[in-house]
Amino acid sequence: MEEVTVLQVGMKNLSKVYIIPRNVRWVYIQSGQLTKEKLKSLEVKKIQCTIVDFITPRDLSLLIEKVEAWTLFFTENVFLLSDIQKNVAVMDFFKSKMAYPLQNNELQSFITSIPRRFFDRVDSLRIETKHIEVAKKYQNIAVWRGNNAIEIVDNFGEKYTPVMFWRFGMPAQEYRDLSFWAEYITEGSVEVKFIFRKFRLGSTDEVTQTVEATNPKEPMLFRGDERGGTVNISLQAKGSGTLRMGVLHARTCRNGSGEFFAGGVSTKDAFKEEVLSYFNPMDLKPPLNIYFSGYRMAEGFEGYMMLKNMGCPFLLISDPRLEGGAFYLGSKEYEENVEKVIRDAMEYLHFDGSQVLMSGISMGSFGAVYYGRKIEPKAIFLGKPLLNIGTIAMNEQTVRPEGFPTSLDLLYKLEGEVSISAAKRLNQKIWKELDVADFSQTEIAAVYMQQDDYDAMAYPDMLRHWTGKNFRVYGKGIIGRHNDNTNAVVTWFVTQYQRILKEEFQRWKE
Repeated sequence: MEEVTVLQVGMKNLSKVYIIPRNVRWVYIQSGQLTKEKLKSLEVKKIQCTIVDFITPRDLSLLIEKVEAWTLFFTENVFLLSDIQKNVAVMDFFKSKMAYPLQNNELQSFITSIPRRFFDRVDSLRIETKHIEVAKKYQNIAVWRGNNAIEIVDNFGEKYTPVMFWRFGMPAQEYRDLSFWAEYITEGSVEVKFIFRKFRLGSTDEVTQTVEATNPKEPMLFRGDERGGTVNISLQAKGSGTLRMGVLHARTCRNGSGEFFAGGVSTKDAFKEEVLSYFNPMDLKPPLNIYFSGYRMAEGFEGYMMLKNMGCPFLLISDPRLEGGAFYLGSKEYEENVEKVIRDAMEYLHFDGSQVLMSGISMGSFGAVYYGRKIEPKAIFLGKPLLNIGTIAMNEQTVRPEGFPTSLDLLYKLEGEVSISAAKRLNQKIWKELDVADFSQTEIAAVYMQQDDYDAMAYPDMLRHWTGKNFRVYGKGIIGRHNDNTNAVVTWFVTQYQRILKEEFQRWKE
């Protein structure tokens, strides 16, 4: 189990008062004496968690540099022993780091939990329906809805009976907790029970731990212990009606401190479909940079270092559904969740649309435009734009054979069938929304592939649909198909960001 470094700044060393877990390196520096030289002498390279129980203004500059958002905690002594609340710089520091208060009576339990919450490596596994084995009894009536879900309609009986299991499991590290979240729906009187069994590392028959979850409405937690191994999953059901099972998500769990990053958030709709987000207020000054992740087979976020290096507040948004994302489209509630994530960040910063920049590459470009119509940001930056999702699916047959089969799953998910008419309907629905968008206060910059084999008409369609409107849309074409020359796309993409930051917000430093 990796060592976690905790920095404590205050007037009294808490490690002398509380029990510190064995794999926590506790670094105490007295308030007012925090310097780079001090940290260097103590060989502190990375700080996973910071606790402050007393602070002076002279501590701020180094803490701002070293402390990551969502990893700063302050005890009640901070306010009891000083009038620090009157110091605007200190209060802004707490706000910029999303600092969280700790009561003295909860310090021991918090310190004990640190190794299970603040660590670097996060493992995740998206187990799709193609990796599900249906029990022999139900194989003839199970219906595969593409890779969206497996659907079984039956009377499963009065007692729980085995229905399916997942062909491979999730690796479990020592003392690392795991969370499992399934995109499942039941109708009628159907009830389900998930069974998680951890097998000893290298064994196929020695079960060291078992956890069950009945009709879960929250992520299922599997508590790690001193033994590593593999967690295998199976499902039982009872009652009569419909069972629909989609993707199963397995992740290293931070026990309330965030998804993937400390501060990462998973927001779910009634169909148990997630949108992931991570908000970092940075220096609290405009603009808020929003980046929608592209298609990702590995779950998590994209663009973290790019946006962090810009020095502005930023928001990362990711779609973990299907094989690598579902273009941020879904139920009314799902799309409202995406919009709310954005508006919550804006409200925290007290920003309006003119202080927001939105962006995305490939699949992420769709999210930037689609939700940009609601936010009306200062600018939208698009790399390899994709807007005609129906066309992307149609191109799977002849233009790009087997190049992006998930596009067919997405068409089925959104339209209920895979056909040319369904693809055209989907395109029309999207442009019906975009045609009434007001981008009169928004600058839209797109770098597109001239021989794009996913959606060659995305950029031309923007020009065609918005001709005659007071929109500023411009772009640069690069020779190649959709997945070619990504370096050139990213370079132009970032250059536009830099230009707007410098010209409109005086933020960019050469």
